[in-house]
Amino acid sequence: MSKLRSDFPSEYEGLVYCAEQGASDLQLHLAFKMLMTRTDEQRVIEAYQWAFIAHFMNNPRAEDVVTLLQVNMTEDQLSAAQALIEAWIHAKHDEFNRGQNKEWTPELNEFWQTLWTSIMEDELLYPKT
Repeated sequence: MSKLRSDFPSEYEGLVYCAEQGASDLQLHLAFKMLMTRTDEQRVIEAYQWAFIAHFMNNPRAEDVVTLLQVNMTEDQLSAAQALIEAWIHAKHDEFNRGQNKEWTPELNEFWQTLWTSIMEDELLYPKT
């Protein structure tokens, strides 16, 4: 990531940028910040999105946060959060395929490469018929 703190009008926007680029510790920090500072109904949905993505990226501190949020969310909230998570994954897939992953954290690049290798190995071992 080549952007500096001064490139963003606020700390919050900087956190969002870092979360988008795959910094799992900052994804989790963003989730907490959303829960502590926002009062809108989307805050729990978006906080769950970032906590889940951090967990998906193997951040060990995220699992308990995901569980705590999940037990207090409605089915509609969980569905909305799942849609945001899937959209993020699809966007990252598209960025990776277009070679637009230069701003990603090394953590996300390594995670994506491992995920991609695993998917390719599965397809070789278990081809779709």
